[in-house]
Amino acid sequence: ILISAGGRTRFQPATRATGLRVIIALIASALVAFAADCSGHPFDAKIDARNDLDFSMWLSHETGTLTAADQRDLTEARQQIKFAVMIDSPGLPAADFSRAVYAEIHRHTVRQVLLRGIELQAAHITEEIDRLADRDERYRRIDATVLSPEAREFLEGFNARMAQRRADLQRLEDRKTVVLAHP
Repeated sequence: ILISAGGRTRFQPATRATGLRVIIALIASALVAFAADCSGHPFDAKIDARNDLDFSMWLSHETGTLTAADQRDLTEARQQIKFAVMIDSPGLPAADFSRAVYAEIHRHTVRQVLLRGIELQAAHITEEIDRLADRDERYRRIDATVLSPEAREFLEGFNARMAQRRADLQRLEDRKTVVLAHP
């Protein structure tokens, strides 16, 4: 430490307490930097849940790291996984159903589960759009002005539903891009 008194500058060794404070400050800042590097992205967290209760408890502990939209999407992904298991294994007893669902969730990362949910939901919407493609093509050729009010209302409703499903599919693709973009 340099001390200036009466026009003279002299060097005075730092006291033991000051040196100790400097060392503690350096260690603390190194720990903070290390913790920031190790924390990773919330999407890289592994889900520790073997049933619905575990999942709800795990999700409630993650409220500080996952946004409300991420939590909502994760819950939707779990629902999509449940639908897929129901379709793949109809009539499965409740305990086996729960094991099958959580086999796709437990010890997987948030990113993996989100992407699985998006994939399942997008496949369902794409299948619905494809199934209605012929009808959509036929309805596009109809002049709505010559239809009865009820038929016109039906046609407008169908067109609105198809537009909504296409928008839903685009929203899922956008969300997938966001999920994949985070390191």
